[in-house]
Amino acid sequence: MVQEDNFAHLVKQDFEVLETIGAGGMGVVYKAKDANLEKIVAIKALPSHLSGLNLAARFKKEMQNLAKLRHQAIVQVHSGRSLPNGQLYYVMDYVEGTDLAHLIAQRQQQNRPFTVEETVELLQPIAEALDYLHFEANPRIIHRDIKPANILVPADSDSPSKSLLTDFGISLSTDTTSYSDLSLQLGTPNYVPPEFYQPTSTPSESGDNYALALIAYEMLSLDKVRNTMSTTGWQTTNRMIPNIRSTMPPGLRLMGRPLQRVFARALDTIPARRYRKATDFIRALQSADPRRYRMRVGVWGTATAVIAVALVAGTMILHHPTDAGRQTSRSSTTWPEEQAQVAKVFPELLPAGPDDTGWDGMKCQAVANSQRLGLDCANYRQRVWVYRYNSQEDRDAMANFSHNENRWVLNGVKCNAEVLLSDSGDEALLLPKEDLSEFAISVQARNAKRTLEQLPICT
Repeated sequence: MVQEDNFAHLVKQDFEVLETIGAGGMGVVYKAKDANLEKIVAIKALPSHLSGLNLAARFKKEMQNLAKLRHQAIVQVHSGRSLPNGQLYYVMDYVEGTDLAHLIAQRQQQNRPFTVEETVELLQPIAEALDYLHFEANPRIIHRDIKPANILVPADSDSPSKSLLTDFGISLSTDTTSYSDLSLQLGTPNYVPPEFYQPTSTPSESGDNYALALIAYEMLSLDKVRNTMSTTGWQTTNRMIPNIRSTMPPGLRLMGRPLQRVFARALDTIPARRYRKATDFIRALQSADPRRYRMRVGVWGTATAVIAVALVAGTMILHHPTDAGRQTSRSSTTWPEEQAQVAKVFPELLPAGPDDTGWDGMKCQAVANSQRLGLDCANYRQRVWVYRYNSQEDRDAMANFSHNENRWVLNGVKCNAEVLLSDSGDEALLLPKEDLSEFAISVQARNAKRTLEQLPICT
């Protein structure tokens, strides 16, 4: 951990450190005056032990990516820097206000849970920010530490956003593939998804959305989901979903069944079954309130605090069909050789390179493991994966839904394929036959069947 006096001395040419805002396992946050801009900023100094992991170059690159983000519900990051002693830190906007953790603590003291309306009002901007990070940012970003303390509620009633997402200090860009990549604990234990405890798991936007649902549950019940089960029960990939009827306050028990359905999906142990977008979850939560939700301005407290932000990621995207599409400009970089071969098989669907866009403006990233490789593509409407397996046998063994589905055969001009549609209608799987029998195309969309039928694959 950085000592305040020492850090203030090391940055004194550029900043005047005014006070320590907060400290935790992932660093110390300072309020400071930027000598060049003559404005108040927040600085987060990461733990000193990270300086020995040769992360400086990647850290600065990630901070450059974060500085490009523009969203009214995301605290603006300005730059990432390192001190001569290797200490990493980044500079962001200073926000005066409180955080959601403080508001929840206040409500616990008052024994006054948030209503569904209040919960939606505070979490809607955060959900929109997450969708922006997951589907519109370039590169796409996963926050990986969504928790109440990282959600700011500005004191300024004229703020364009009711709440702000901050503290991106452990996020990683899309080239990071595992939770253990930094050789340090990522995320806050009370808000990590069950797949966090699977060593080979790949971070995804679904983990961020899962944490958002945990926060919503905590606001409505004034208790953490983590507190409803044992440590063993929590630290498993087969985590149980809490019983809403038994844990919610009396005022919400009448809505037990609708809320149970919403949280059962949002907190599903299988990421693919969860709401694909954070705003999808918020809309479902809003619809579970029998009183029709009306936007209103609320007063959330007067306590003052400041939070800083740092982020790194890896994300996915989703894809919705339109008549637009196809790849656009020539790529300045190329796919790995095997993924390039996949792109050549479906040239009307997949981009020629990482800097290009595919059908319907999708952006893609290369993915691979021991059994399959391919491209993961998406835009803000839906998501498409195109995988090539080692063999048809591997594909047929692995490329299946974990629940009941509807099946039919698609006979197209270019190929014939078996189609599997989930009961919910938002997931579909296309398994081509004959010459393309080693491929599988997976779709997530509001109407996955319609999306799949319009993809330029077999038609």
